Amino acid sequence: MNFRLKSGTIGSVQTSCFTHDHGDGAMGIYLDIASRDKTYRFKNHQMDLIIQSAHKQKNVFDSHGNPLLIENQAFLAALQTQKGQRILSPYADAIESLKVSLAADISIVEKRSVKICEL
Repeated sequence: MNFRLKSGTIGSVQTSCFTHDHGDGAMGIYLDIASRDKTYRFKNHQMDLIIQSAHKQKNVFDSHGNPLLIENQAFLAALQTQKGQRILSPYADAIESLKVSLAADISIVEKRSVKICEL
C-alpha cells in the first residue's frame, strides 16, 4: 500500500507471509522507517529497535518483556474489569487505524485512490 500524508510525505506499507526464515535470518515482526538521515528498524516479537544513521553509526535498543503479550494482557484485563487504565492508546486511535486498513481494501477492490476522510 502506498500512501501520502497531509504534509506530502509519501510512504509504503508491505506485508507478507513467509514459509521460511527472512529478515536477518529469522521470522518475526519487522517495521522499517527510513528517512534521508536514519533508518529505524523494529524487529522480533520483542520489538527491539535498531537505529542506523547515514554515517554508519548504529544504536541498538533491546526491549524488555514481550510487548505483544503485555498488550494482550492489558486488553483482557480491560475487558474483565471494564477499566482501561493499562491501555495506552484510546479507542479513537483504533478507529483511525481501522480506516487505513479499510481504505487499502477499498482501493484494491475499486482500483482507485481512497482518502481517509471518505470513510
